Amino acid sequence: MASRSTLFGLGEPEWVPDWLLAKFWEHRYHDIIRLDAFNMKRSITRLTAALLCLLVVPVVAEQKFGTIDLKKVFDGYWRTKSYSEQLKNETAESSQELERRTVKLRAEFEAYRKTAEELNNPSLPKDQLDKNQARLAQRADELRESEKDLNTKVQQARELLAQRQDNAKAKVMEDIRKMVAEKGKTGGYDMVFDTSGGTSNGAPLLMFHNGKNDLSDAVLTQLNANAPTELIGGDAKPDARAEKALPTKAVGAPVSNKP
Repeated sequence: MASRSTLFGLGEPEWVPDWLLAKFWEHRYHDIIRLDAFNMKRSITRLTAALLCLLVVPVVAEQKFGTIDLKKVFDGYWRTKSYSEQLKNETAESSQELERRTVKLRAEFEAYRKTAEELNNPSLPKDQLDKNQARLAQRADELRESEKDLNTKVQQARELLAQRQDNAKAKVMEDIRKMVAEKGKTGGYDMVFDTSGGTSNGAPLLMFHNGKNDLSDAVLTQLNANAPTELIGGDAKPDARAEKALPTKAVGAPVSNKP
């Protein structure tokens, strides 16, 4: 037995067995070790966070950002104008052919309507009426088949036009991206943002920029460096160099919404 005062914080002398005293100090030792380990981990975490802040802040401060008005560059690029004019001309040609077929089919439907009125005359004998009905049914099938074929041609033409537009747009965007990347690397920019872009709710993608690092004019000037003179500041005309980006012309490419 050992005599210890205030061992358990009672403030009075108390006889405590040696084995109980040893157990008490064993638990105190482990509590102290766990507390020191916790404090050490917390100190290391704080030190790591502080070091990261010191490392990140200079990196962000040293980044260089540029901007570009993609819509302005896209619309002002000579290939965009050339593709647009070429598609417009081809659309007009194919549209005329489809319009011609539409007018012809309408006339045939009108002729069928008049013929049906004559052949369905109730004063005619029954056997003649039956023959006339058979003739009209056959003609109606032919006209419906012609209408179906025309609608198919119109749909194919619209799909082809959409394909050619997408192809031309992709080619223009490829040229612009390459030029922006070249200007960005040359100017030491880390990122280049599009100021003409917007979010899904219609808000601008960039809420503010001072315009100091706008690359639009530089990119557009470089893209148009070797442009045909008639495509810069004048009426656009198709250029042979632009046609390579478009798929082979197929049947029709209507712009008219008429049936």
